[in-house]
Amino acid sequence: MFREARFGAADSASDASSRVTLSAVDGGPVVIPDAALLRDGTFLRQGGDLVIRGDDGAEVVVQGYFAAEVRPTLTTEAGDIALSPGLVDSFLSAMAPGQYAQAAQAAGSAQSPIGRVDDLKGEAFAVRADGTRVQLEKGDPVFEGDIVETGGGASAIRMMFVDKTMFALGSDARLALDKLVFDPSQQSGSSQFSILKGVFIFSSGEIAKTDNTEMSVITPVAAIGIRGTEVAGRVDGANSQFTIIDGAIEVTTQAGSVTLDSAGGTTLVSGVDAAPSQPFMVSPAEFGMAYGGATSVAPRYAPTGDRVPGNAQDDIGDPGKGGTEGRSDRSDSDKAGSADEKPASKGQREANSETDAASDLTTPAGGDAISA
Repeated sequence: MFREARFGAADSASDASSRVTLSAVDGGPVVIPDAALLRDGTFLRQGGDLVIRGDDGAEVVVQGYFAAEVRPTLTTEAGDIALSPGLVDSFLSAMAPGQYAQAAQAAGSAQSPIGRVDDLKGEAFAVRADGTRVQLEKGDPVFEGDIVETGGGASAIRMMFVDKTMFALGSDARLALDKLVFDPSQQSGSSQFSILKGVFIFSSGEIAKTDNTEMSVITPVAAIGIRGTEVAGRVDGANSQFTIIDGAIEVTTQAGSVTLDSAGGTTLVSGVDAAPSQPFMVSPAEFGMAYGGATSVAPRYAPTGDRVPGNAQDDIGDPGKGGTEGRSDRSDSDKAGSADEKPASKGQREANSETDAASDLTTPAGGDAISA
């Protein structure tokens, strides 16, 4: 479900019966009756109203949303996800694709890319800030304000950003590249990513290494606090899950938070109003079941042997398969692995390759240098 067919007026076959009109109330949540629209719909601004449009032309109109003194949170009847005003802004699209791009070109301005596509399987698309939707290829640049969407089946994408942050997505995922400002001379800056749905793996780069408060990852079920981190996650409403591969994260919902600081530690999130579960360890098989869609383009995290994710710093690129709801009852000694017990693995070699690719970001395929 991609945006190319969703811009502009609703399909002529649609009628008033396909439109639901709601009113925004300052500070109060607005319940969207069709939960799928919050995950898959196109978010548009029409005057002071918010329009959420589906592929089939069905619409929800939240009257007065942008005019409200305090914009409301959008949620579902089940209460499993909640879109804050900031998250809605991350996925807003232009009403007329290309109009802002034409204005920018007329003014002689050119936006610098913030990263590029390092690997790609199947299909992936970028919806630019001006509403233009383009199909991505390996080596293509990505820009601040892009919404990256992957196709179905085995589609997956891996992107490397200017500060060496890596983000991989599995199929049917939506990620907004909200912000990335990076000063390479100081190895500092600020970045924000918002993921609406799907499986992902990310490795934080120089921004978080210098100041971990300057990188944030936001989802409709929880916010992820970064502490110099490699993380796997699945954003899927009441079936959401997050696993720490290396470093530490704090997963926070409206009902509480939990810290994951042991490699392989995992928490389940059943809804934005529910506290994250107590941490538990995933087995290699569970890790692969939960995050295999993203590891297809991030082979350093692909399953290897019987190790849990990140149980040795030198082998961090080779997490074992693993996790949905299951818990591993193996002892710590069974889970432990040592980087000194074996030579460099394929995952380690792939990790080195990805690092080399990050150092080449100044000369992406297709021409222009990438700079913050």
